Amino acid sequence: MPQVTRYEAVLLAAAVVAVAGGLLVPFAWQRPAVIVHGSPQQPPRVLATVPPDRVPLSLNLATAEELERLPGIGPVLARRIVEDRARNGQYRSVDDLLRVKGIGPKTLARLRPHVTVP
Repeated sequence: MPQVTRYEAVLLAAAVVAVAGGLLVPFAWQRPAVIVHGSPQQPPRVLATVPPDRVPLSLNLATAEELERLPGIGPVLARRIVEDRARNGQYRSVDDLLRVKGIGPKTLARLRPHVTVP
C-alpha cells in the first residue's frame, strides 16, 4: 500500500468535503415537502393580488386610456372617472370612486388593489 503524507491526507480530506458539500448544497435551498396523506407535496404558494412588476395606478394622474386597463373598466367608465375628477376635484381616497355612476361596492373592491391615491 502506498504511503500517504500528512499533507496529501489533508488535501484528500478537503477534496472529499468539497465534493460532498457540492452535492448537498442544491438540496439546502429547496423548500421542505409537506406530507399529506402519505405523498410529498410542495406547500401552497400565496398569489399576490397585484403582480410585483405592476405599480398601482394613481387615480389623480391616470388618463382614460390607462384606466381602461383596469379590471372591469371600459371606455365609458374610464371617461366618467376622468370627468368626475375634473368636475369635483382630485380623489382623496379610493372610496371616492363610489361617486362615479357605474361604480358600486363590488367594482370598487375589484379595483382597490390596482389603484392608489397619493
